[in-house]
Amino acid sequence: MANNTLSNQGKYGVPAGKTSINEIGTFATVNYNNTIAKNVTYKGRLDMFSNYNNRAQNIDFFMTNLFSFKINKFFSATYSLDLIYDDDVRLFGPNKTSPGLQTKSLIGIGFLKPLNVKKG
Repeated sequence: MANNTLSNQGKYGVPAGKTSINEIGTFATVNYNNTIAKNVTYKGRLDMFSNYNNRAQNIDFFMTNLFSFKINKFFSATYSLDLIYDDDVRLFGPNKTSPGLQTKSLIGIGFLKPLNVKKG
């Protein structure tokens, strides 16, 4: 038996009591990669969607940005910043009925273990 707790609450833009929603519109994705410096790379992705049936002029977007840094032969670091705007998610403003920009930011540190390659 499925747990219908979220479905009954109508979360994430899905009407209460439903488990999915269909939307017709235009979707586009743009990818970008660049080496900023010898030890710094950037990867970005932008997804955009316009729902023809509900305020087609309002474009929802999801943008992810990833910076990768090689500090030395043992350590690396990453910084990720995600930006989301969905006009149907109305959790902001004084009455919690306005759309708004949502962000997520992560910092990571990694240890690089050199490969043991036998010579000869």
